[in-house]
Amino acid sequence: MNEGDNAPDFELVSHDGTTVKLSSFQGKKNVVLCFYPKNHLFACPSKKVFQMAEATIAAYPR
Repeated sequence: MNEGDNAPDFELVSHDGTTVKLSSFQGKKNVVLCFYPKNHLFACPSKKVFQMAEATIAAYPR
């Protein structure tokens, strides 16, 4: 994928065990998708990715 591409529709299991489908947000909410390299050679980037997502979300009115 490249910047500006539409993400393909997909489903994932949420933290509470429910299944969430990307298309279920269409027209309802803004969605931030974060991608990072699959290899974890240096450190797990989860905290950094979460901080970046929070900063992006904070830039938009709710």
